[in-house]
Amino acid sequence: MLENWEFFLPTRIRFGWGLAGQLGQSLAQWGRRVFWVGYRNGAGLEGVYEKLRGRLQEAGLLVEEFFEVSEEPDVGLVNRAAEAARSFGADLVLGVGGGSVLDTAKAVAGLARMGGRLEQYLPGQPAPCRMTDALPIVAVPTTAGTGSEVTALAVFHWQDPAGGQMPMKLTVAAEALAPKLALVDPELTVSCPPAISARGAADALGHAIEAALSRRASPMVRFLAEEAMIRIFRYLPAVLARPEDRQAREALALAATLAGIALQQAGATLAHAMAHALGALAGLPHSEAVAICTPAALRYNWAEACPVLARWASRLGLPGQEEQALAEAFLAHLERLFHQADLPTRPRLPTPATEVDWPTRLAQNAFQTTSVAIKLNPRKIDPLTLASLFQQLCR
Repeated sequence: MLENWEFFLPTRIRFGWGLAGQLGQSLAQWGRRVFWVGYRNGAGLEGVYEKLRGRLQEAGLLVEEFFEVSEEPDVGLVNRAAEAARSFGADLVLGVGGGSVLDTAKAVAGLARMGGRLEQYLPGQPAPCRMTDALPIVAVPTTAGTGSEVTALAVFHWQDPAGGQMPMKLTVAAEALAPKLALVDPELTVSCPPAISARGAADALGHAIEAALSRRASPMVRFLAEEAMIRIFRYLPAVLARPEDRQAREALALAATLAGIALQQAGATLAHAMAHALGALAGLPHSEAVAICTPAALRYNWAEACPVLARWASRLGLPGQEEQALAEAFLAHLERLFHQADLPTRPRLPTPATEVDWPTRLAQNAFQTTSVAIKLNPRKIDPLTLASLFQQLCR
């Protein structure tokens, strides 16, 4: 445990059922010209978007809609959106959607103020620019998962068009990208089908577990992570059985936000590094990749993870007396939850998979694109060992 630690959250959080109805007056303090980022196909949010559109009109706001985001945003999309925001003369950027929408909104806000193209700010590029300023960002999550509404992080697909570089998922991290306001309305998650709810919960659970095990974890992080974990285990089954369950939806929305705060403070570790590689090279949806990699990462980190998992097992009332038995019970409980949620346990690799040394390629990608997460992992790991983990995972 760290002897000295600090905690800073620049984002104001407003949480409550039906609060999205007050969106118009919430935005007005930052200006009248709102650049609104949303999904291309509506993602089942057509009714929500129409309702919020009316609230913005009632507040007298001028709105430019950029509804072009798909499940996994890329650098080119962000550049197009930023150019549109600059042309519109936006005063602020509004994101209403899941993590892909909120991450896009953050990057657009940064580029609209800073100028240039997103690839100039990506880590690993020659002399990358720093994202030191951004338009005000208001984040309205419609899923309970990424916690992007309370982080200063944004993740994008990138492949150098000049060639010679493998596909990557890269994270832009800058304090300027922290939303000014996170308006968390659990009612907006009711339209999420069970599969999306399960994926979001898996991602939030990954954030909680990894933040608690991170080398940067503090007592505050472990507290937030544990509270998030408890809510996910207790209420995800209820959401899967009864999507309209208000208490369960509120619990998962709060869990995702708490886990996002923990992630912002302590960072992700091995499971997310592995998941990013699977997303970049194999095209797996991020939350599915996290569900696949979390048990494998816990087994690798077993000595360091045991005390945390044992404590969590006790909170959940799982059987066991000794630390080892309790930790084993927690892992088994986690795997049962993922099975109940119909989440995958093995990655689907592009065919023909036998013609590519996938374990080595995935390990190289993880070390190249998520070096910070690997450094924060509680147990050191090298590329050969990580390739071995991927080998076991891909059998």
